[in-house]
Amino acid sequence: MALNYATEADNAFGILDKRISDMEDYGMFYNEARDLYIKANARARKTVNDFCKLSADPYLNAMENTLDEGSIAERVDLGILEIPVRQIVGSVSDSDEVLYTYDFMPLAEDASEFADSWCQMYQAYLSIRGLTDPIECVEYMGKFYVVDGKKRISVLKAHGEIRVNAHVVRLVPVLSDDAQAKKYADFQDVFSKTRLYQVELSNAEDFPKLQKAMGLEEDQEWNESDRYHYMFTYIGVERAYLALLGAYASVTAADVFVKLLEKHSFSQIRAMLPWDLEKEIADIIGLNSPDKVA
Repeated sequence: MALNYATEADNAFGILDKRISDMEDYGMFYNEARDLYIKANARARKTVNDFCKLSADPYLNAMENTLDEGSIAERVDLGILEIPVRQIVGSVSDSDEVLYTYDFMPLAEDASEFADSWCQMYQAYLSIRGLTDPIECVEYMGKFYVVDGKKRISVLKAHGEIRVNAHVVRLVPVLSDDAQAKKYADFQDVFSKTRLYQVELSNAEDFPKLQKAMGLEEDQEWNESDRYHYMFTYIGVERAYLALLGAYASVTAADVFVKLLEKHSFSQIRAMLPWDLEKEIADIIGLNSPDKVA
């Protein structure tokens, strides 16, 4: 009698899935989750103390308190995209602002229900399933504000995750002669071709250089294969960039990537070890030169 391999496989994976679920229910990753929460909470409390000494607001930025509706020209639903976690800077509303510091670190006591829920979410993140549901957010001028999923972002930022899937609604600003508005307009033009937030260039003139390195025409739109080709190499550059410079450098990881592509091919960059990439990046921005300051 022929076996139904689909059914057999479903049964086997069902048993495995239940075993994994049981392990998670009994506290798999529990100690790691608690340790991370304690560290993140200590960091949050230090932030509050430091900011209070400066009479500054340490809590999560709420977009509704700073953004004038009159500055929005239109709303565009971009669908589900992979976005940089470091560009998530606040919440749309201030309903939960006192639960987090400005950088999404958790403020609730370690013995609280919130801490338990946070730890469970971290355990889910470390599990075989991961955190699969996209967050809901709006994007304004290249920064993201969370509608739903603040706790997930808190967990991801505490862990050091770089990217997250998000359902993004863009708030398009009204046209302006402001330098920042012009820079954002350049980004929108690049985004219309790439559909990637990871192609964030300080100089719009660098985009044709990237297109050439990709083997594309100057105004050619990227397909899924192009995005994969870019991201497959960019990820390593971004990690080395963040390890060397942190999240608030004056140049972007995409700026550095374009400079690397002037000297090396995609495959050569992918083959570089992390410390070799960091050395290359340091050379590009002048960290290794005594007469330059990054």
